[in-house]
Amino acid sequence: MSGVVNRMKAQRGFTLVELLVVTIIIAVLAAIAIPSFLHHRGKAEDASAVSLVREAVVGMESAYVDSHTYAIGASVLAAIEPTIHWNEADGHVVDVATPSIAATASAATNSVDYFGAAVSYSIATTSGSGNQFGVYADKGAHGNVVYVKVVGSVATTGW
Repeated sequence: MSGVVNRMKAQRGFTLVELLVVTIIIAVLAAIAIPSFLHHRGKAEDASAVSLVREAVVGMESAYVDSHTYAIGASVLAAIEPTIHWNEADGHVVDVATPSIAATASAATNSVDYFGAAVSYSIATTSGSGNQFGVYADKGAHGNVVYVKVVGSVATTGW
């Protein structure tokens, strides 16, 4: 009998209480880390969408240099900036008066919605987190460039 007692004393293991304490500590750390990770993931998706719109603006301005109009077809823009999927809209996709964005394109697929007229254009996309980012440029006599973002249902100017 004393051999069994000595063998049990020699074996080391974790008690149930020790295992529960470690499990609780891991659960608390996960509860802190997961929301932070999701927040940073959303910010990265928004940054990607902003970058895509800026790339599209460069493509639109490059096309303007050749044609002297912003009423440019998607195939011309795709030849200038082939990494972007250009979706031509029937009207401006960014409204600065309200402000609002009417974009269905997704930055996850590298797509932008755009509309170009003689002296103005608008470009917009939706980030993976569901926020929308767009730009409206009017190059007329009293023109300006306005950046619009829609986070949730709140639209504001400026990024």
